[in-house]
Amino acid sequence: MQLEMGYQQFLISQPPQYKRPQPKERDAVLRDQVRDKLEGVRKRKYIDKGSVKSLTSYFGVPKGDRDIRMVYDATRSRLNDSLWAPGFGLPIVDSLTRGIDEQTWMGDLDIGEMFLNFCLHPELQPYAGVDLRPFGSGGATLWERWTRCLMGLKSSPYFCIKGLLIALEFVRGNRDRPSNPFRWNRLIVNLPGDSNYDPSQPKLARMDDDKLAALIITYV
Repeated sequence: MQLEMGYQQFLISQPPQYKRPQPKERDAVLRDQVRDKLEGVRKRKYIDKGSVKSLTSYFGVPKGDRDIRMVYDATRSRLNDSLWAPGFGLPIVDSLTRGIDEQTWMGDLDIGEMFLNFCLHPELQPYAGVDLRPFGSGGATLWERWTRCLMGLKSSPYFCIKGLLIALEFVRGNRDRPSNPFRWNRLIVNLPGDSNYDPSQPKLARMDDDKLAALIITYV
């Protein structure tokens, strides 16, 4: 249920009431690019209609010669100042290399729009408003709000990584089930300092009988 609705946020102060209008991009080309990016997230309902009590900001920065990357900012409105999120460790590439050998086959899956896969809790959505007026029709005031964990929100990394790790537990399934492609039944630990340490072998090998088990490993 928490994954479906978004995790309850840790508030340390009352969320802001920031309603400064979004400035209009002066450059016509950049303005059209920003409009296209906003329309993309609106079509996916990442930004959607709803009550808005406070706004966040956004702007585009160059990405290559012909594209832009959108920057969504929850700091200027001081929304980030109202939130607390615990620190947490991130797995690095060593998490992958310690469990493979020279015969391992690997595939790479990049999680597109990582943060936007996870819902923003409904209680926080009204404070993550977006002023679309500069890119709306007829100059009319048009406020919508984020429904997903936007990049630039202080709590997004913690809650999205947490949600991803829970999802991966479901994907891996029961490791003891014979039909599970991620089955493993024993663990071989091979660490420096051990009298039997072999640097040519994985440091931490999950074994499916006599072969390395299939794994899903995430790292940043």
